[in-house]
Amino acid sequence: MRLAQTKNMHVRNLIRKAYEVITPYEGVASVEDSLLKSSFLVVMEKGKFFGVLTPSDILEHPHRLVIDCLRDKPHVDYEFKTEPVLRIMKENRTSVLPVFKGDELIGVVTQDDITDYLVEYRKDLQQEVAERTAEQTRAIEKLEQEIMKRERAEAEAKARQEQLIQADKMVSLGTLVSGVAHEINNPNNFVILNAPLLSRIYKDIIPLLDNYYDEKGDFMLGNFQYSKVREKVADLLEGIYEGSQRIKRIVEGLRDFAREDPADLSGSMNINSVVEGAVTLLENLINKSTSNFSLDLDENIPTVKGSFQRLEQVVINLLQNSCQALPDRGRGIHLSTAYDESTNSAVITLRDEGVGIEPENIKHITDPFFTTKRDYGGTGLGLSVSSGVIRDHGGTLNFISTPGEGTTAVVRVPCEPKEMVCDSNVRKPAFCGD
Repeated sequence: MRLAQTKNMHVRNLIRKAYEVITPYEGVASVEDSLLKSSFLVVMEKGKFFGVLTPSDILEHPHRLVIDCLRDKPHVDYEFKTEPVLRIMKENRTSVLPVFKGDELIGVVTQDDITDYLVEYRKDLQQEVAERTAEQTRAIEKLEQEIMKRERAEAEAKARQEQLIQADKMVSLGTLVSGVAHEINNPNNFVILNAPLLSRIYKDIIPLLDNYYDEKGDFMLGNFQYSKVREKVADLLEGIYEGSQRIKRIVEGLRDFAREDPADLSGSMNINSVVEGAVTLLENLINKSTSNFSLDLDENIPTVKGSFQRLEQVVINLLQNSCQALPDRGRGIHLSTAYDESTNSAVITLRDEGVGIEPENIKHITDPFFTTKRDYGGTGLGLSVSSGVIRDHGGTLNFISTPGEGTTAVVRVPCEPKEMVCDSNVRKPAFCGD
């Protein structure tokens, strides 16, 4: 009876009336410290309520205004009860909701407050059961039945709690991925549409520029001599278009992940091309992070079957982590590919000379939402997603680390039949050296 009463308790008893208020036109960077101390901030201006800002709202908008990051969250009335409020939170993928009495904001209610109250109630219930058990020690049969009921209830409650936590994590992850895909896709569409148009325009202009060159001699075009950039401009525009197409494919992959649709893993690819593509995309970050980067590609690896973009994202994720782990540019990163004939596997090995990972953390680094970089914006999703991608390809992702000396990540994915050999003419990025 008490459990039913507690689950249907009004949220007015759990309302937080003390909270920090920010204005909607503040920059996100200026409120990040406040969000580290509190799980939410109330956004108001001149008595007008705009919404509630949470850390997840600003993950994709670190340099925007607060108002740009707000997601629509429903209001709840102070007469609402805890169970429907928890359901609304789950449906809207949020852990905090504003509470109104009529048109007046009277506070907020958080998922943690409701959950903590239910946990405290369960403790009270356990104590009550123990007291009843002590009073009925002579009724052995009834005591045994009571214990069995309590154990069963606790097991079911624990199972439901684990399912709820996991479901909430996956919903939040889907929301995050969908938001990233949407924000990237919109500006990228302009590039996809306009790059071919610029290419055609430049092709039509070349005869005019050539005539001018013949009559007047060489001239400057964008701070470069026309004679030196004449052929390169078309290549630059083509590169822009190819890059935008790659972004589009990545966005489509993110959307597929958010929808939980099965990815197309039937493609055949050169694992060296996957690694080379990742290195090229992160060339700027690598150069900023280390002056000692090496890339060694085995030219005799059979092709791998799977998703090029997803495997490329795994390598990108691992490279980013290695770059972030380096304390200075003097420390190195060494990336290589090899063929393990005994298991017919392509092996990607990434070794960095960074700060390393503590033994108690390394066994959790692929757990969803586990991160040691929470204060620096880490979400704990990268290695969890990467591990899932490698599992989908029938492979493994393992880590070896020594604190203070560095970390080695080893990716293994099965190859196709041995007669299908990768193209040996794999181009290394210019900055990698010979």
